[in-house]
Amino acid sequence: MAVGNDPGSGAGGATSLAFALLAAATAAGSWSAAVGVADAGILALAEMGVDLDHLVLVPRPGGRWAEIAALLLDGMDAVLLCPPGPVRPGVARRLAARARQRQGALVVLCRYAPWPEGPELHLTVGTARWLGAGTGHGRLEARRAQVTTTGRRTASRPARTELWLPGGSGAPAPVGPDPGPRLAGDPAERG
Repeated sequence: MAVGNDPGSGAGGATSLAFALLAAATAAGSWSAAVGVADAGILALAEMGVDLDHLVLVPRPGGRWAEIAALLLDGMDAVLLCPPGPVRPGVARRLAARARQRQGALVVLCRYAPWPEGPELHLTVGTARWLGAGTGHGRLEARRAQVTTTGRRTASRPARTELWLPGGSGAPAPVGPDPGPRLAGDPAERG
């Protein structure tokens, strides 16, 4: 699975969405790893619901990032990988095959280049809006983001949904009739 930002939107959120997937895995007791995400804030991960007791971080794997990811796929249920640049198709195929063979999940955070060979599932974060900070005060609490899912087979048709990143529990939550967190300065409060 590949996770990225829509380059035309100027919005972020791919890293939050990728770690939210790990939060769901670790909450279920699965072991997970993150390779190449040097800016992962431990406190933010814990607030998102990532069970830090079930997470291995390799923030700066250097030039052997693919080998490290392959080794972690042998012992982890889910591996989040942020390659340092473009990935050769052969490397992408080997990592995807290893994940399938070990029945693990490979989540690729596409910050610098698209994942070659077309992933089974691709999540793209498009437009996003932060909530929380009022008129120069407060704390950013949530991000409302449009996420588009595409992929192969049954996911070949794009599907769009709006999510809170994070939702009230720390994990992503669909935007529904409840407008999500009510925060100081939020226009929904004044209505």
